[in-house]
Amino acid sequence: MAQKTITFDGEPYYLHERGSGIFQIIKSIQVDINGNHCESFGNFEGELERGLDILETPNRGLSLILRVPKNGAVMIYAMEELKKCAIVSDHNYFSHEGFGNTMANYLGKDGEREVYEVKPRLFRKIVNN
Repeated sequence: MAQKTITFDGEPYYLHERGSGIFQIIKSIQVDINGNHCESFGNFEGELERGLDILETPNRGLSLILRVPKNGAVMIYAMEELKKCAIVSDHNYFSHEGFGNTMANYLGKDGEREVYEVKPRLFRKIVNN
């Protein structure tokens, strides 16, 4: 099984929601390139609480469209685009809304590429807490 490790060496970091408003800062993710799913969250660093440590920027309804080569790892493309979105909008952390058990919604094909939708969630640190 071919795997790739996605690492987050600096801000913006990826957040994984563990419970209602509680997030883990993820430093790396093992991705199965063939199966397009997360094998495991690698190392992580502490937890953050929404409203106490971080504020979420309201952006419900915002979607990013991914055009992924056939047999490409959707998660890798999604993470790249989500991170770009966080950088451009000057956020410290990013995550995504889910589509059931998956992070991206399959929309169809565009020539040789598969088209997916991913919905970003963006967060900023609360300073002086």
